[in-house]
Amino acid sequence: MDARQQAHINELTEQLRTAEYMSKKLREELAQAQAQMKAERASLQDQRLKEAQAWKVGTELMRTSYQVTQARLLLLLDMERRNLLSGEDVVRRERLAKVQRDYNLALFQQKENELEERILELQETVEVEREERAKGDQEYEELREKYAGVVGKYGNLKGKFSTLLAKSAGLHRDLEQSGTKRNQIEVRL
Repeated sequence: MDARQQAHINELTEQLRTAEYMSKKLREELAQAQAQMKAERASLQDQRLKEAQAWKVGTELMRTSYQVTQARLLLLLDMERRNLLSGEDVVRRERLAKVQRDYNLALFQQKENELEERILELQETVEVEREERAKGDQEYEELREKYAGVVGKYGNLKGKFSTLLAKSAGLHRDLEQSGTKRNQIEVRL
C-alpha cells in the first residue's frame, strides 16, 4: 500500500509541476498579449490623433471659408434690404398711423360700450334699491302700526290684570274670613 500511495503522490507531484509549467507559460503569453495590445492601442491612438488633427485642420479651413462666403452674402443681403426698406419706409409709416388710429378708435368704442353697460347696471341697481327701500318703508309703517296696537292692547290687558288682581285679593280675604267663620262654627259644634 505504501508503494501505491507513493506512486499516487509521484503522479500528483508530476501533475502539479505540469500545471505550474502551464500556468507559467500562460502568464507569459498573457503578458505578451497585453504588451502587444498596449502597443497596438498606442499605435491606433496615435493614428486616430493624427487623423483627428487632419480633420480638425480641414474642417477649420472649410468653416473659415464658409464664414467668409456667408459674411459676403450677408453684406449683400443687408445692402439689398436697406435699399428696399428705405423705399418702403414711407408706406410703412402711413400703415402704422392708420393702424394706430384704428386701434385708438376701437379702444374708445370698447370703453364707451363698457361705460354704457355700467351705466345701465347702475341704473338697474338704483331702481332695485329704490323699490326695496319703498318696500322697507312700507313694512316699517306696518310694523309701527302693529306696535302701537300691541302697546294699546298691553295697556288694556294691564288694566284688566290689575282689576283681576284686586278682585283676587278681595276673594282671598273673603275666603280667609269664611275659613275663620267656619272654624268658629266647627268649634261651637
